[in-house]
Amino acid sequence: ANPMYALKGPKIIKGDHAPNFPLRWAKKDMEFAMQLAAELGERVPLAAAATAEMSTAMDAGFGDDDFSAVAKPRIDGKGA
Repeated sequence: ANPMYALKGPKIIKGDHAPNFPLRWAKKDMEFAMQLAAELGERVPLAAAATAEMSTAMDAGFGDDDFSAVAKPRIDGKGA
């Protein structure tokens, strides 16, 4: 199994999003990657979709929670 899923999966299920790496920082990093891809003329649809999910979670107020909180709007039925 993927080590990240093994680490974060049980916490996501329990609703434990205590920050190890805040979502706002993860989104910032994704935005840097998206900017670089644009400058290079590359399409990165998976990164674009992940960034959109991060934006939804940020708009829902989870920016200071762990990046695993990106799942929360979908779990709560409020995702895109």
